Amino acid sequence: AVNGEFAGSTYTGANGYHYLALDPLDGPVLGWLNGTQHAGADIAERGNAVAMTADGHATSLDIDAGWLRINTDAPNLTNVHDGLLPAARGNLSNDKILYSYPEGE
Repeated sequence: AVNGEFAGSTYTGANGYHYLALDPLDGPVLGWLNGTQHAGADIAERGNAVAMTADGHATSLDIDAGWLRINTDAPNLTNVHDGLLPAARGNLSNDKILYSYPEGE
């Protein structure tokens, strides 16, 4: 997702690598795992990566199950908490996104 809007999907091969080109100058980028298949069985994996840099180089969005990884040049945690994370999620409703912002917070 870019700036809280779904932007596309990609799949990994046997090596676990994924590739999807998005423009982080349009806003923060949020990636997540939708799940995985192993030996033909679905496994519910959840992991997120969020990125936003002033120069637009949001690379290496490593997504690990159970983790929220953040790649930013924000000067402090308040900027991440109050700006980056809510903007990246927007109004997306997806149980694979590991964080939320209830109204009023």
